[in-house]
Amino acid sequence: MDTNLPSPFRPLLHRLRPCGITAVLMCAFTMPGPMTPRAEAYTITADTERMVCVIDPEEPGSDVVRFWTSLEDDARELRLVELDEADPGLRAAIEAYDADATGPDAPGPADLQRRISDAGGTEGLGMLTTLTAEEAGVVSEPDEHKTEYTEQEAREAATAIGADPGAQIAEALWGQAAAGPRLNEIKAELFTARAEEYNRTQEHLRRSLVDCADELEDARPLPTWIWVLGGAAACALLAIIAAAILNSRRPNRHAA
Repeated sequence: MDTNLPSPFRPLLHRLRPCGITAVLMCAFTMPGPMTPRAEAYTITADTERMVCVIDPEEPGSDVVRFWTSLEDDARELRLVELDEADPGLRAAIEAYDADATGPDAPGPADLQRRISDAGGTEGLGMLTTLTAEEAGVVSEPDEHKTEYTEQEAREAATAIGADPGAQIAEALWGQAAAGPRLNEIKAELFTARAEEYNRTQEHLRRSLVDCADELEDARPLPTWIWVLGGAAACALLAIIAAAILNSRRPNRHAA
């Protein structure tokens, strides 16, 4: 799903698994040295040797990734409860399949998909499990994330986050819900209720980007003209001091 966000840090609302939402973006603690992790939402590292901000958009412990993982898990849980009301035991069967249960009575994917449809669900089985595309045997192109940003790119990304970044995400999710299965509607409902929490993670991210850009700016070497100007000023100062010393040694014509 394209959220049409202006920031280069658009959340990746579709991961490699067939079920949907997850997101990316940055922060951590402060450490000395040429590479310093900054902020609290994702880890943005200021590499002052290469003069770039380095980002791990898939960092498992980041606030943003945790936000989307929690939302996705809660939405799936709520949808399983609804389906189980229509077909008692369906939730347990799907969870057993998700846990890779084996044995003669283990549910098969085709049977589970039929039961989902009979219960009124339009979701694919993969949307109701935690399996990744790779684990489910689905061939897909790996996502490519930009992981390095110049000082200017980091400042532009911080500005693009805006005052209410959750509004655009909510609009995109509701748009997806309008033409998708019930699970998408649940995700949109949960996000709307948690939009303030999401905005806090984005504010942390914005500050992290600005902090990283500032650190790169502070580490930028001084331009050559400053050294030339400084050298000229030093030479002029030395000339003034030398002239003062020479003048102090000359006989005073007013002396007795």
